Order: sequence, then structure tokens, then C-alpha cells
Amino acid sequence: MSSWVRFKAFINRNILLVVTIPGIAGLHWTWAKIQEDERFVAKHERREFPPITLLKYARYMVGYGHA
Repeated sequence: MSSWVRFKAFINRNILLVVTIPGIAGLHWTWAKIQEDERFVAKHERREFPPITLLKYARYMVGYGHA
């Protein structure tokens, strides 16, 4: 089986992951860039990156710190 056929079979089997993972990464990167731009978000209104916020919340929920 040629490498192109194997690659095509991999894409067909995993199309959801092939589309979803880069999409989520792109959305997070875009969100971070918008947060850094003063034209869109003032310094005092900036929020942390969502995964960091989620980790802080999870840490708070298990009792290892403050949110």
C-alpha cells in the first residue's frame, strides 16, 4: 500500500479530529491575539487564556487554592 493511500485512509478514518483539533487551536490563538490588541480589549478588561481559567477553577474546586 503506498504512503498516499495510507494517508488518505488515515484522513478518512479520523476526519473529525483532523478538522476539530486545528479548529480549536486556531480559535484559541485568535482569541489570545484579540485579547492582546488594545483596539479591541482595554488592558483592564483583559481575561486570562481559557485553559488557565479552567485550571484555576478546577484547582479551587478540589481545594488547592483560591479562584
